[in-house]
Amino acid sequence: MPNKVVFGLSNVRYAVYNDDDQTYETPVAIPGAVSLSITREGNSDRFYADNIPYAAFETNGGYSGELEMAYVPDSVFVDLLGYIQGDNGLVVEDANASTKTFALMYEVNSNVSPDRFVFYSCTLSRPENDANTTTDSTEPDTQTMAITMIPREVEYGDGTLNVVKGHITRPTSGPTTVYDGFFTSVLLPEPPPGS
Repeated sequence: MPNKVVFGLSNVRYAVYNDDDQTYETPVAIPGAVSLSITREGNSDRFYADNIPYAAFETNGGYSGELEMAYVPDSVFVDLLGYIQGDNGLVVEDANASTKTFALMYEVNSNVSPDRFVFYSCTLSRPENDANTTTDSTEPDTQTMAITMIPREVEYGDGTLNVVKGHITRPTSGPTTVYDGFFTSVLLPEPPPGS
């Protein structure tokens, strides 16, 4: 039976991209995902001729939005935002630091099995956060980071593709090896046999 509805967000991971050898490092888990809200970037343009819309063009600029976490671990600050962690454990924000590009991986539950997603070229901004006093009831504060996802060129057969994201659903029959191992490394597209 195919998936009919989606709900929930979990298993968020990042894999730092190395520009030197154009590979991804091993994915690192970020526990405590609250929400991922993204909107598409790009334009839909129409060309008019003969007094009618003659052609339509769509540009894909990726996505932008926000990633909300219960708590952002130090590894995200150091690995992705360029913060520095000293021997004494103090993590400091360097105003001149450069952010790293990374792949964002996660899964979304459904009525059958979770769909798993990867965005190939992402950057984060420093998180927004609040600190509030406790009252009669405790409502946790969260941390929100702006996220940008743009296309990345990857090898595909004898050529290249500019990929933004990919997703995979658990097969209803046959082997599930690729799906089961999705979070061990960044899965890249492969052309069908004979193409």
